[in-house]
Amino acid sequence: MGKEKNYILFLKQFGRSDNIKEIKTEELKNISGGFSTWMALGIAATVIFISGVINGIVHPNSCS
Repeated sequence: MGKEKNYILFLKQFGRSDNIKEIKTEELKNISGGFSTWMALGIAATVIFISGVINGIVHPNSCS
């Protein structure tokens, strides 16, 4: 309980205690959004592609 009290006092000090709401377990299960697996794969693929393009510009190989 001590940590919760300190957290509440911290929030009150910065004026954000109005936004505190207790969320029940059922409501937590219904929360969606955030960072998905597909987003992570898309970012990774983009980084790999761009690094390949830069590598091709910096180290060009001639056709044999």
